[in-house]
Amino acid sequence: IRINVTPPDSVSGWPHPFNPGNTDLYDLLRTVVDYCRTKDMYVIIDWHYIANTYEHVASTSEFWAYMAPRFANDSHVMFELFNEPINNSFGSDAANWASVKTDMQTWINIVRTYAPNNIILVGGPNWSQTIGPIASNPPTGSNIAIVSHIYPGHWRAGNPSWYTNNITTCAAVFPIMMTEWGFSQSGSPDPQDLLNGTITGYGQPLSNFREQYGIGHTAWVASYDWGPPMFWTDWTLRIGEGEMGGFTKDLLYLFKDANQPGGGSGNILPTVSINSPLNGDLFFAGDDI
Repeated sequence: IRINVTPPDSVSGWPHPFNPGNTDLYDLLRTVVDYCRTKDMYVIIDWHYIANTYEHVASTSEFWAYMAPRFANDSHVMFELFNEPINNSFGSDAANWASVKTDMQTWINIVRTYAPNNIILVGGPNWSQTIGPIASNPPTGSNIAIVSHIYPGHWRAGNPSWYTNNITTCAAVFPIMMTEWGFSQSGSPDPQDLLNGTITGYGQPLSNFREQYGIGHTAWVASYDWGPPMFWTDWTLRIGEGEMGGFTKDLLYLFKDANQPGGGSGNILPTVSINSPLNGDLFFAGDDI
């Protein structure tokens, strides 16, 4: 479950905005985090900026200095440091990532001061799509996974290999968590809309791609208001070739037992011994065996 926490300076009207002076948001998060533990479910706390990282260093630092110690002992909680860095004005992909890395390292260090073990999710520039350069210029720290976001518009783009090459290059070095993917045709009437996709043209091929490279994922978004939505306004699931609700549910069911935490021994072939009858025994019609 990915819980987006939208910073107060990027949206107004939230009933529980982050405010280090009170515990309203923490109390709400604690309720959800504890409930998910009872269901053996992981939780991602996602600081949901869509912006240049360097414009929000102080506010993001304040958020993680507050949250990291409060969830440090919750082993099922992951920290997604900054939802979608933009940082795409520095020239090359490598330079754009270098600008993001500087700020991400600041927040990694803050989290590790208070929470030495929780998995940290690190996004790349260009809305978490330029992640290839991370392979050769990685952040410093342990238990770090890299974030990827990819939508139908990227999948069918004039150069879709740019997006997939970024992912495969990074996946050779780091684990990747695709914390956003999704599609809806009813919510995207323009065929060229970023979110307009189908199961056949986007959802299933993307799922196959993720499985090939061992990429975890959470679909965006379990809402009827934000898009692409999984639900209609009455909270019934959107189903069909051009909707993601039923498809996402089916994926969760299909892979519900896959890659469970364990001893790390992998799949081991069973050893079978037949002790009776013995090799070479003779039987005749009518005999009991």
